[in-house]
Amino acid sequence: MHKITIEGVLNGWIVNVGCQTVVFDDEKVMLEEIGHYIKHPEEVEKKYMENRKNHSNSAPDVVEPAMQAEPALGRK
Repeated sequence: MHKITIEGVLNGWIVNVGCQTVVFDDEKVMLEEIGHYIKHPEEVEKKYMENRKNHSNSAPDVVEPAMQAEPALGRK
């Protein structure tokens, strides 16, 4: 099970579970889902990943190396 953080915002809650973020606008649903996650973390993670709306959060098969920054002016 991953660390869970909850942040209240104007229209609901942002829930971070590990490196994933889920947004809720219903407190009862949020608390039920967190309860399910605590009891069955693998099952809930699988359900959320299979039903995600934004597929840009999926990890790429190959990670490109980060670009190296140019040295600051006047430095070598």
